[in-house]
Amino acid sequence: MPAVVRWDEKHPNVVITIYSGNWTWEEFYTASKEAQQLAATVQHRVDIIVDMQQGSFPKQGPAIGAAQNVFRSWPENAGNLIIVAGSFIQTMVNIFRKVDRKHGQIVFAVKSMSEAYAMIEHEQGHRSESEME
Repeated sequence: MPAVVRWDEKHPNVVITIYSGNWTWEEFYTASKEAQQLAATVQHRVDIIVDMQQGSFPKQGPAIGAAQNVFRSWPENAGNLIIVAGSFIQTMVNIFRKVDRKHGQIVFAVKSMSEAYAMIEHEQGHRSESEME
């Protein structure tokens, strides 16, 4: 299967999806649903990382529409969606952020897994400070 969905081993509040090789929009929807189902099994906030570095983005299809469809069943406890990818997908994410202002606030694109983890750790630290006030 071109997408593997699992809890992150180092960060218990993170669901990770790793794409490899060629994948289709149908496989994208299936993986997104699996990630959402995992997040929905717990009560606490769950951030989702989608690692697309080793996958090949479909040459045809509704990229923005596919992203919007994912948010139709977005779990209430889901936090940020961080996509790790090359410049083409990063550009698509930036377009999505402008087109869908509601969900665009929680979608981010980064170049590496270390950037994704740094973003999550920064956000968790910020949330902890807010909770203490």
